[in-house]
Amino acid sequence: KDSSMHGDRNLAGEWSKVCPDAMSSTLKRIGIEDCDHGILWDFVQECFHHTSFAKNYSNSMPLWAFLIRGADDVDKVTWAAEFIRIQESTPANAYVEMAKAAVRRVSHYGERVAAAKQAVALAFEEVGEDTDHGKKVILECWAALVSSQGSKADMEALLAVKRVKESLTADVAKIFYSGRHRWEALQWFSDTETCVAPPHSGLQHLVDLCVSAAKDDTHRKSLKPGETPSFDKALVVLKRHTASSQCARFVEQLPTAADVLRKGLEWLTPLFPRRAAEQYPRLLTIDPPQAADVSALLACCLKYRVDLPVIPEAAAVIAMNDLRGSKLEAARLQAVRVLRKLDKRAEIDEMLKDESVSVRKAAQAAVDFFTAQDNAKKEAAEAKGGR
Repeated sequence: KDSSMHGDRNLAGEWSKVCPDAMSSTLKRIGIEDCDHGILWDFVQECFHHTSFAKNYSNSMPLWAFLIRGADDVDKVTWAAEFIRIQESTPANAYVEMAKAAVRRVSHYGERVAAAKQAVALAFEEVGEDTDHGKKVILECWAALVSSQGSKADMEALLAVKRVKESLTADVAKIFYSGRHRWEALQWFSDTETCVAPPHSGLQHLVDLCVSAAKDDTHRKSLKPGETPSFDKALVVLKRHTASSQCARFVEQLPTAADVLRKGLEWLTPLFPRRAAEQYPRLLTIDPPQAADVSALLACCLKYRVDLPVIPEAAAVIAMNDLRGSKLEAARLQAVRVLRKLDKRAEIDEMLKDESVSVRKAAQAAVDFFTAQDNAKKEAAEAKGGR
């Protein structure tokens, strides 16, 4: 660079036109890491004086990459932020770019950079309350940075920020979901106003993340020794929301894995018994079905007086004694249906003595069906013999 151009208005104007492209192409060609630190710092300061961040985001990106390249560059980030505050007419956009570059830098090099955290924190502090989009982007950058490289203390510091608007809490939780502090962030999200206060708009997102975590476990071969299953962690997160029907949706979307679904139904039964009963056929279609699960379903329907869903045939056969001996008329009717299909005539005859008129009628209809079937076979045999 030639600083003498500052004294010539025409040259200075010309330099301001070519500076962004010159800076961008130079840094792309030679690479930031190959430059002499002192010379490049002078060049960067010159570029700052002649680059409008509000209009040249892509060209300003290499500048930010330089500023956050090492842990000793926090002072340079502070200098840049102060420069933007003084020089820029619309500084919010420049701060957003600073935050985005910080995350890209750390992601690209896989390093924990103090200057990157400083850049995002400064950006968050400087962006005004009226720039919702910019605040959202910066929060996402901050969360992504802490999620990938930060400590638990870093995460807690971010989640404790009072200026995190309720409309952004779901976005922050989703970012932390993929990081090392998943469940701490989900618990924080669970306790925010967007989940706790009407209309509880955040609960759907919270449930979706909990379901996703439970599904992740089913895709893994095994859990680590001493590791708590995601399903159990999800129940802790959802503990304060058990009055919401979203808890039923949580169980309804669980993977069709017997152990997970069984625990989910046990948890849901006292909360939303009808919704729990409706989900039991999913569990009973898993091979092999368990008689204990049929018993649990019958107990749910009897205790909470909810309708008994149609029990899959294989499960009904295994638990036939429970069905026939149940106090639920609907259970005994289903027993008759299955016994008729299996041609169990002796058992059907016993059902003719049932205390329920409906069950007796169903059993009699089965007997009539067997009689008509036998007569048809007899007539067919006689007709064949007569020839």
